[in-house]
Amino acid sequence: MPKLYLLFMIVLTVYVVIEDKRDFTEFKQYKTAKKRLTFYKKWLTKSYVLVGLPAIVYILLSENFSRLNNPFWTNSTIKYLHVEIVEKNPWVLIGGLTIGILVGWILQGMITYKKTRWSNSEKTATIGDVQAILPKNANERRYGFWLALSAGINEELLFRVAIPLILLSLGLSPLATGVVSIVWFGCMHIYQGIFGVFGASLAGAGLLAMYIVTGSILAPIIFHASIDLNALIIQPYIAKKSLRS
Repeated sequence: MPKLYLLFMIVLTVYVVIEDKRDFTEFKQYKTAKKRLTFYKKWLTKSYVLVGLPAIVYILLSENFSRLNNPFWTNSTIKYLHVEIVEKNPWVLIGGLTIGILVGWILQGMITYKKTRWSNSEKTATIGDVQAILPKNANERRYGFWLALSAGINEELLFRVAIPLILLSLGLSPLATGVVSIVWFGCMHIYQGIFGVFGASLAGAGLLAMYIVTGSILAPIIFHASIDLNALIIQPYIAKKSLRS
């Protein structure tokens, strides 16, 4: 089953990448709010049907729930870090993640403020070609919230749990599995251009490290969702408020 599912996931990924590229190119031409909302709805549906659902199906079919929390725990150093960081000092971890999220939001907000003031246009501090997709009004921000949440849940289940489970079951080493899952995650963002792929890969590496050390998929889900909430909701709001009157 793992080989067939891996082939299925490769084909599905190619389809999603091509579809996203075409959709995003078309989206950039949209002028009306109605068409933009239709795009958001479509991408929200795709997130659950083409990303989250395949991940959940494989996790259920694998019937290997003992490895679900952390399929990478074959290394004594990782186990040691988990005990020292998570089991002995859980509040330090929670506090560190919270502070990290807030500091990231503040620093990016400062850059967004400066960019907007200098250019006198709504320019957020982003990596990759994503300016066109950023919400422009309250209705779009609502969909931006649900898109951020769906990305945090669905993409983490697929790229941090399901795909590593598939690769490890086929005999790949934990290191090779981690590299492949990071690159795969980055390639899903091809529609954002080369810088978007690089940024996504970098974020994927950090999220994978968080998953490996904490032993729980919940931490990267929360952190991933916070990154997208910042990009889709907070930064556009700062940019809008920063425009010269």
